[in-house]
Amino acid sequence: MSITTIPTRRRRALAFSLAADALNSMFAQLVLGGAFFVLFMSEMGLSKGQIGFISSLLPFAGILALVSGPAAARWGYRRVFLIAWGLRKIVMATLVLAPLVLATWGLPATFAYVSVVFALFSIGRAFAETALNPWTLEYIPDSIRGKYQAVSNILATLSAGVAVAIGSYVIGRVAGLARFQIIVSVGMLCAALAWVMASRLPGGAPVHQSGGRPPSWRQVLAVANDPDLRRYLAGFALYTFGYVPAASFLPLFMKDLVGLSEQQVVLLQNGALVGALLSGYVWGWLADRYGGKLVWLAGILLRCAAAIGWLLMPRYAPASLGIAFAIAIFDGVANSSLAIGSTRLLYISIVPRAQKTEYLALHYAFAGIVGGIAPLAAGMLLDQLKGLSGRLLFFQLDPFTPLFLSSLALYLAGMAVLSRIRAEGSVAGAARAAAGGLVRRLARSRR
Repeated sequence: MSITTIPTRRRRALAFSLAADALNSMFAQLVLGGAFFVLFMSEMGLSKGQIGFISSLLPFAGILALVSGPAAARWGYRRVFLIAWGLRKIVMATLVLAPLVLATWGLPATFAYVSVVFALFSIGRAFAETALNPWTLEYIPDSIRGKYQAVSNILATLSAGVAVAIGSYVIGRVAGLARFQIIVSVGMLCAALAWVMASRLPGGAPVHQSGGRPPSWRQVLAVANDPDLRRYLAGFALYTFGYVPAASFLPLFMKDLVGLSEQQVVLLQNGALVGALLSGYVWGWLADRYGGKLVWLAGILLRCAAAIGWLLMPRYAPASLGIAFAIAIFDGVANSSLAIGSTRLLYISIVPRAQKTEYLALHYAFAGIVGGIAPLAAGMLLDQLKGLSGRLLFFQLDPFTPLFLSSLALYLAGMAVLSRIRAEGSVAGAARAAAGGLVRRLARSRR
C-alpha cells in the first residue's frame, strides 16, 4: 500500500499524528531529554546519583501499565490519552519554579521538589502512552508502519534540531539558571501545540463499544507466555542496560572529562540528529521490505561501534569536538535503525490485534522497570567510581569506562537473544530476497 492509496480521512489522521510527534520531540529535547535537562540539574548542584534517581522515575512509572492499559481500554484510548497527556504537561510546567525553590529552601528541598514534579509527570505519561500505543493501530496501516515511523523520525529529528538550536542560542546568551527556565518555557509551548494536534486524531473508543471486553491485569500478565514476546523483552532489556546508563550521563562525560564547553555538548545533539535524518527513510524502507528484526539487529551492531568510539575519545584535544561530532552522527544512524526496527517488529510481528492492549501494556510496564533501573544504577555507580583514573591498554580509565565496556558486552548479548525471535525472517533469508531482486532486475535490463 502506498500513501496515495490510503483514504483521505486516514491520511489526515497521519498528518495530525506526525505533527504531534514533531512538536512533542521539541518538548522532549528541551525539557526531558538530551543535554539540557542534565546540565540544568547539574548546575543546580544535584549529584549524579540524584540525577539518576530523578531520571529513573519516568520509566519506573511504566509499571502502572498493568492497570492503566486495561483502564484505557475500558474508558476509551482517546479520552485517557488526551486527559493524561494534557495533565502531565501542566505538571511539568512547574519545573520552571525549581530555581526559586533552590534560592528559598536550598538543595535538599529542590531535589525533593523536582522529584515530585517528575513523579507526577511520569504517572500521567504512563497512562497517556499505554492508551496511545494500541490506539495507533487504528489509524496507522500495517503495510506502511516502517515508512510512517521513518517519516515520523525524520520530522521529529528536524524539529529536535530546531529545539537544539533554540536551546543552544539561549545557553550562549543568558547567564545562570534563568537560561534553563527559558528553555523549559519554550518546551512547554511546544507541548501545548502537540496536544492540540493529537486532539484531532480519530478513533480510540472504549473497547466495549466495538463488542469486546476490556482485559484485566491478570490477562496482561498472561501474555508473557508468548515465547517471541519473552525473547523480545529479554533482548530489549539487555540493549537498554547497555545503552541507557552511558547515554544518560554522556553530556557530563563530554563536559567534565573530554573538555567540551556546554555549547559544544549541546552541539553534539545535532550530530545525532543529522545521522538520524540522513538514514531514517532508508531504515523505514528496509524494515517494511525485510522486517523489523533485521533493522533492529543492524542498529545494535552500529551502537557497538559507537561505544568503542566513546571509549577511545581523546581528552582535552583540539580534535575532540570533531571526533565527538562524527561519532554522534554515527550514533544517530544507529538511533534511527533501532527506533524503526524495534517498533515495527513489536507492532507488526509480535502483537496480535485481538490482544493489543495486553501485549502493549506488558511491554510498556517491562520497559519501564528496565528503563528505571538503568539510569538509577548508572548514577550510583558513577558516584562510587568518581576517583577512578589511569590507563588500561588503549583505554583512558575514568568513571565512565566501566559503563562503555559493559555496553559492548550487553549489546552483543542482546543481539544473540533477538536473533532467536521467529516472528520475522533471518539474515540469510533477507540476503536471498535481495539477491533474487537484483537477479530479476538484471534479467529485465537484458531484455
